Amino acid sequence: MYRYIPVIAIVVGTAAPSAAGAPMFTKLAKVRAEAKQVVVGTVSSTKRGLFINVEYTLRGTAGKGRMKVRRSPDGHVWVPVGKKPRVVAFIDQQHRFRWIGKLLAGPSLERGVLRLEGFFDFNAHIVGPGTMTLTQLQHYLVHGTLNQRYRASIVVPDGKGGLARSKHSVTLDFDPFKRKVALVKGGRWPCLNNPSLSVSWRFSLHFYCRFRDRRLTLTGRITGKAKSGVILADVSPTNPILYSAELDRFLKTAKPNHVSQVLRVSVANGMRLRWIVGKGLMGARGAKLHKSTGTSVSSTRKGNVTVRTESFRFRGIMITVKGGKHRTSNHFSLVQSVDAGVHCRIRIGGVQHACKIKRLAPVWH
Repeated sequence: MYRYIPVIAIVVGTAAPSAAGAPMFTKLAKVRAEAKQVVVGTVSSTKRGLFINVEYTLRGTAGKGRMKVRRSPDGHVWVPVGKKPRVVAFIDQQHRFRWIGKLLAGPSLERGVLRLEGFFDFNAHIVGPGTMTLTQLQHYLVHGTLNQRYRASIVVPDGKGGLARSKHSVTLDFDPFKRKVALVKGGRWPCLNNPSLSVSWRFSLHFYCRFRDRRLTLTGRITGKAKSGVILADVSPTNPILYSAELDRFLKTAKPNHVSQVLRVSVANGMRLRWIVGKGLMGARGAKLHKSTGTSVSSTRKGNVTVRTESFRFRGIMITVKGGKHRTSNHFSLVQSVDAGVHCRIRIGGVQHACKIKRLAPVWH
């Protein structure tokens, strides 16, 4: 649970941003230029104000102990209620708490991976690049350079609703400022060139062929840091969605271009539909009926358990599936839910029916 510290401000000559405003973005270079004190500690709030309980300093002259700071001009500073996590606090020349580094993955700030962000009341406040280890942050504060090495292990659906580790992995060097990727080990597959990496929102590694429409997207999450300083991630093939044997086949040869997972939807009224995931629904005889028009996700909380409901819309039809442990992508979560044996609801022409879904052999094309 979090609480915020109210900020009262008078703004002259500008309008306050709306609740539907775009995310705020700050370049890492600006953080480096304006953060005069960078400390590791915990944040606390009392009637006397906002404080950083400093453990040690990465930049500046702040000593160990309690340090009073001013609130951020960008938005409320969110302070955890209860056990307070250790953070990296960035304080500017006016002694304002402007940016924060939180633990993204790993057991501690020193042995894990950080995510830097700012404060903003109306949307996210992104710092870019903002994913790094504490050692990399210290190096950047001194030298202004940030070179990273990632090792992404490919995990695939296990057919039971979970994930299984494959024999494939990719190690790469990444310059987040130039967005340049250099393969170190793995990732050299037929007609899958030009790798690119994104770590802003989620870890996404993309490969595509220069000569035809053949691509591979590996999406997942950062899991921690190796002793060597390499940032670790688990990624799954989300475009196309591939199981272990399918992944081996796809990476071995330059053909085919794409693979589509196929599901059979059995409706309680006797109707059977063939669902080409990501494309549309087809009738039992193969005639194309409905194209995919979009997806939506909602969540409800029961006690300590969060249940996701995913709805897939077609022309005149909507299929709703409850479940989905892994939030890699809606379609990836769908396939895992089907493997776990979940039931579904289908709405056809305004009438709702129960349905069952079963995974069939994929289509290679």
